[in-house]
Amino acid sequence: SLIATVFSAAPKVQVVMFEMSKWPGCHEWKTQFGNQVMKAEGVPDIMNITEYFVGQNDGNGQFSCMHGQGECVGDMLELCAQAIYKDSTSVPAYAWYDFGTCMQGPDFESIPQNAQSCAEKVGLDWSTLNTCASGSQGQKLFANSISYANTQGIYATPTNSINGKVYVGGPNYPLEVICEAYTGTKPAGCQNSAPSDQQNLREELCYVKDMVVAF
Repeated sequence: SLIATVFSAAPKVQVVMFEMSKWPGCHEWKTQFGNQVMKAEGVPDIMNITEYFVGQNDGNGQFSCMHGQGECVGDMLELCAQAIYKDSTSVPAYAWYDFGTCMQGPDFESIPQNAQSCAEKVGLDWSTLNTCASGSQGQKLFANSISYANTQGIYATPTNSINGKVYVGGPNYPLEVICEAYTGTKPAGCQNSAPSDQQNLREELCYVKDMVVAF
């Protein structure tokens, strides 16, 4: 159809997220993004999400995370889900992202113990994810993620970039920003993209400089 052609012709909005899986502010952000953006009709189809997780790497395969080793495992599990399933046609398009949203949901403090149930909930193979996160592939993904976050000068989480514009702690209303950034015909979910709340996540930042390095 003509509409489908227009959607495919317009470049997708690039959404880049930098997180710490067990940080309350990232839980709040991911919950807000899930409710505002992922549930808006047609909006997930006009964007491309890429996630990075922040930590410390000693260069010898040992990682340290702000909220304990469990967070490092959670970070690697989410990176593995993205790497393995983001471009897979065997699962729904955003199953990999929904996996992280589930883990970072109300019981985010139980990460990584909640990972298997979340994988099963969204239809990802737990054995595949666990093998990745507990092996060299997970270590490589996390090392690359940390390195990229450092090159981007990420100093606090959550930090998010939408088409290159950086929002530390936000934006407060991501649906509006994404819909405004899309140059094609707006999907139905953008019709209600005017801000209905002014939730400010900036009070829920976790500063990288405060990270205690204890490998």
